[in-house]
Amino acid sequence: MKKHLTIILIIGCIILLAIIGWFWLLPGSSAPVADKVKDLLPFGTGEGVNIPIDNTQQTIDNKQGTINNGQSIPALFQISSDPVAGFVAFNPSTGSGQVSTTTTIRYADRATGHIYDVDPNTLLKTKVTNKTLPKIYRAYFSPDGDTVIYQSLSGGGDVVDTLSISLTAPKSTSTSAVYSISATAIPGNISDIVVASNNVLYSVDKSRLAIISSNLEGGNLKEVYSSRFTDWRLEPYGQNLLIYTKAASNTPGFAYTLTPSGRLTKILGPLDGLVVKPNSDGGYAYSYNMSGSLNLMAKESSTAQEVSLTPTIAEKCVWSQERSWVIFCAVPESKFSTDEPENWYQGVTHFSDKVWRFDIRVNISEALVDPKKTFNTDIDVYKPTLSPNEDYLLFINKNDLSLWALRLE
Repeated sequence: MKKHLTIILIIGCIILLAIIGWFWLLPGSSAPVADKVKDLLPFGTGEGVNIPIDNTQQTIDNKQGTINNGQSIPALFQISSDPVAGFVAFNPSTGSGQVSTTTTIRYADRATGHIYDVDPNTLLKTKVTNKTLPKIYRAYFSPDGDTVIYQSLSGGGDVVDTLSISLTAPKSTSTSAVYSISATAIPGNISDIVVASNNVLYSVDKSRLAIISSNLEGGNLKEVYSSRFTDWRLEPYGQNLLIYTKAASNTPGFAYTLTPSGRLTKILGPLDGLVVKPNSDGGYAYSYNMSGSLNLMAKESSTAQEVSLTPTIAEKCVWSQERSWVIFCAVPESKFSTDEPENWYQGVTHFSDKVWRFDIRVNISEALVDPKKTFNTDIDVYKPTLSPNEDYLLFINKNDLSLWALRLE
């Protein structure tokens, strides 16, 4: 028996040495032998499990090829191929009280809650946090990127958990240092959130039957508007809010301005399937469903004239801050179904969009990019956002929740 066991062990050692030698001599291979042997084993060695990813800068693999190898970055490019929960574009502080003129894109990974910074000029990516907070389905960043509000579902139910996270940059200049975080739970069953430019957090709290204002940590809480109706959507509107009823194609919708003191003023409605996208100067764009057809209208603040634009859902639009008469919209190639926009919100329908720029003063439109034609990629634009310098248009592809950017200048 011992002799047989010895022979088996000798044969096993010979086979293992042969495998190692074959990998070692394999031409064109530069991976360490230990890594190659580990990859051969069915479950690895158990090493590397739950080890935080290093924070060193790295390139992002773009769908059009790996960037930072001497190739130029295309006008339309992917920031993250993994699903994101939210993002912000901002000009970071230089550390001396000044603000940089360059753009940084910060986003939250949907699966892990990890936060990353990306330089759109080089596509270098830096990990900001490595605290794992799984299944974050919505993330709202403050304009300066220093605070993020995470939302997740509690226990698979309908109750929404909301967490405010403050980010503090590391004092070390090492690229491997991550930000420290401070987390505060925000109570209530919050269905919608906006972060205003003055860092005031507005939210719809279904448990309080009210629209609430607070600081970014949920403190200094104030009830702005009380109503048993809680299916509101919120949008910043200068120093006020624009609120409108959640849209459905066969349900009349209404839109109102709401001041911080609680004064409500109707501006639109009743219009079936109403969706509104305001600009900072008092104008707004809105879409609505009439007899099964979608319509898009835009109104600049300086005139009372409304302009009809190529039909799309108003949530696929974003206004320029520098030129209040310019609006960017994603317009699907296919026709809308009669049950829009609710089918789009529910994920029943998906679109392949072109991105357009509209000048509503002179009624001129310009097609900026057709992702399907140029890159053979279907992009269903969601949450379009302009960078502070308006040199990039950022958006999520609703088809897979990946993050994209379009260079405008």
